[in-house]
Amino acid sequence: MKMDKNNKKRLLLISVVSIVCMIFFVSNLRSENLKMLVNLEGTWRFSVGDNPSWSDINFDAKSWDYVSLPQKWESAGYNDYNGFAWYRKEFKLNEINNKYPLYLVMGYIDDVDEVYLNGKLIGRSGVFPPIVSTSYSLLRKYYLPKEMLNKNGNNVIAVRVYDEYLSGGIYKGPVGIYYDSDNNFLINNLAGDWYFNTKVPNGNLEDKMGRSVYVPGNLESRGYPNLHGAITYTKEFTVDEFDKENLNIVLGYIDGTEQVFLNGKLIGSFEELRDSENRDLRPSQILRSYSIPTELVQNGINEITIVIENNNGKGGIYEGPIGLIYRDNLELLKNAQTKEPANLWEEFFKSFFE
Repeated sequence: MKMDKNNKKRLLLISVVSIVCMIFFVSNLRSENLKMLVNLEGTWRFSVGDNPSWSDINFDAKSWDYVSLPQKWESAGYNDYNGFAWYRKEFKLNEINNKYPLYLVMGYIDDVDEVYLNGKLIGRSGVFPPIVSTSYSLLRKYYLPKEMLNKNGNNVIAVRVYDEYLSGGIYKGPVGIYYDSDNNFLINNLAGDWYFNTKVPNGNLEDKMGRSVYVPGNLESRGYPNLHGAITYTKEFTVDEFDKENLNIVLGYIDGTEQVFLNGKLIGSFEELRDSENRDLRPSQILRSYSIPTELVQNGINEITIVIENNNGKGGIYEGPIGLIYRDNLELLKNAQTKEPANLWEEFFKSFFE
């Protein structure tokens, strides 16, 4: 049976889209040094609807259905369903190694999510109704504070999901608890919620606060598409017993160019990071790190402010280790970073045939 021209065009389009998605997926995974600690793929509890109490650690979900993850919820029997739904899973950690910062990786979710650990919100992506902004193409990777984990009992993950149309749910993995070996070099991990604003702060607290956004993650996937001009991130952190003479701050990878302020004082800008080794790289390919002047470090609470000039692209602090680091470990971290492939087609075919 011969295939008509329209079907051939559809098949070609599907093939091209599939290859592009695979290239994106491969390069995204390769850009991080993730090691699995707990595999959470498999059976989860699932219910359509929406209720804030479903995030509670003590909520009884025994009446909920079972679904296997990762897969679209349409594949689990919820055909043509659009709207809110929740997933829950219990797990145990018999041993927690304090050496490694932990991350909960929830794969790819269509469209919007909030993730809770033992009743506490640890991350979110996209924007819920009434104005929906999807994050279906973003790998969910949320910092997992060890103090929130029950070391000698059950832990509960609850995931609130909203799907606007077409397929929905946690549709592609990986799903599990990981440690990112790149973060082993940090002495204070600053991944998590930052205040975000679309204007440069003038010293007023209201200007600095803005909205809360999870970092890292590009702003488009966090629900803020088509941003241009100056955007600002602000976060407080504590310095207690650190060696103040030997501190740097690492800010991952940024889509745009930035100026960085500590306690209101400029400590560096992107142009200062340009050198003979990275002059041919795009700004988004350069790991950001800045020396912290000893005299600016305060005992107790300090405030870091990043003003980014974003002219195109998805914007913001989109990936990478973020936190305080000793200067001696900075070069080790840079050497450990996986370089973004210069040719994604070569990377795809290499991964395909390995």
